[in-house]
Amino acid sequence: MQLKVDIKEVYRYLGIKSMEADAATAELIDRCICELEEITEPRSTSRIFGIEKNGKEIILPECGLPLEGADMYELLGGCEYCSILGVTLGIQVDRRIDYYSRTQLSKGLILNACATAAVEALCEEAEARVQQQAAEEGLTATRRFSPGYGDFDVAVQHSLLGILDAYKTIGLTATESCMLVPRKSVTAIIGLYREEKSSGMDKARAGRYGQCSEEKCSGCGMEQCEFRKDGDIIESKKF
Repeated sequence: MQLKVDIKEVYRYLGIKSMEADAATAELIDRCICELEEITEPRSTSRIFGIEKNGKEIILPECGLPLEGADMYELLGGCEYCSILGVTLGIQVDRRIDYYSRTQLSKGLILNACATAAVEALCEEAEARVQQQAAEEGLTATRRFSPGYGDFDVAVQHSLLGILDAYKTIGLTATESCMLVPRKSVTAIIGLYREEKSSGMDKARAGRYGQCSEEKCSGCGMEQCEFRKDGDIIESKKF
């Protein structure tokens, strides 16, 4: 699996615009990307489950997992199935970021931003594979939604990792506080639905989380997110 890094995303995570970056910063970003390519072990895994609905409760009967919260109902209420996926860049990335954070702070910050952009690109690849698989079965996929977004409780992280057997398959686990290890990792849920079987309300619900918008920030409820995109405006310089 080839590592991809969107330079524009790197600058966004750094909190600067590309045209404002000096030559030294641009060169260091290039060096960090090359270093990431050497140490990253990108892996992903996913499984598809049927969905049952009991009122506004979403349940995955195969594994007995309830997916609670209004956002999960909005995402999956019109779906027949969902895909649970996990991706990671591998533990060496964490170790290298930690090393530079102690020895070369600027490089540590830039490598962290590059790795964040890289794991986002890895998620996009995994999501695209789910979409393709869904299309082959006559299904449409929603966008992905991760624990910790909206009211989707981050505590479900351990259950999702267990369902995926993620430690065994891709080396991904979580701490007691539900922080993923390696840190440059993501778990997410994608809904799968049939257009012809969705009611008008279900179509509206699925559309809210569908593939129609290229700008994910515009459809996200996390309006105070420090990385939120607003055209070319960057609202925070933290990362």
